[in-house]
Amino acid sequence: MDRLARRVERELEERHFCVVFEDELERCWPSEELEALERHTQIEAFAKSRGWNAFIRNSEGLTRAIFLHLQKGNGANAARLAPK
Repeated sequence: MDRLARRVERELEERHFCVVFEDELERCWPSEELEALERHTQIEAFAKSRGWNAFIRNSEGLTRAIFLHLQKGNGANAARLAPK
């Protein structure tokens, strides 16, 4: 999990988001061992503990998590990510 955290952090330094696909999520949160809701809860807790948001998407049986820095109030991140 530390390895994943370092990768996400590196990517968030370079861009506004980081996408993690099923194969990487599976290493930390095995779908065989966790119910979908518990898996999503754990991924979101992982993100929040590091100051990120996690948006989890499923399509065609594959999960991906999109990590972003947490938005705080009306600061720069909130303005940058707000819909236009």
